[in-house]
Amino acid sequence: MTRLIYPVFIAVALAACDSSPVETGLSDATRITIYCGTLIDGLADVPKSRQTVAIVDGRIESVADGAPDADGYIDLSEHTCLPGLIDTHTHIVEPADTADLSIYYTRSQDDEPVSAAATAAATLGAGFPTARNVGAYNGWAGRELRDRIKSGEIDGPRRQVAGYYRTIPGGGGDLVSPGYAEED
Repeated sequence: MTRLIYPVFIAVALAACDSSPVETGLSDATRITIYCGTLIDGLADVPKSRQTVAIVDGRIESVADGAPDADGYIDLSEHTCLPGLIDTHTHIVEPADTADLSIYYTRSQDDEPVSAAATAAATLGAGFPTARNVGAYNGWAGRELRDRIKSGEIDGPRRQVAGYYRTIPGGGGDLVSPGYAEED
């Protein structure tokens, strides 16, 4: 399995090139240089043209005007680059079939890691290298997913996680479904 070790720009850069992530053989201590035709850095009021971004150890080290001096860079001079997005309200450990909350009465906790891994990979592939999980019915599932991503077992965004929902009876995180007794 390919582990995306440089999540800030590369996930979006590869998507811009319509490429799939490939095994690179790069380690966490690798320098990556990207030449962007247009850069939206999230700081300036307008996009910048012809910018070189240097990434070291998976973090942006510098951004400079103009093309890189050396060979061996990723040429995105015909594309727009932007930092990876951060999704601040996710429920990645909960599968897509939860519009009907009664699914939680029939799903086993063994089903959760499989659907969570698929959702995490899709989130990363959509350009979100960081995501925050704001609660789960199986409270520590978010932490388990975070640890699996961090260890390189599965691909996914960096995670900030919360445990169980904290809510009032009948509130947003209370698992109450019409037609099912609360005691079930």
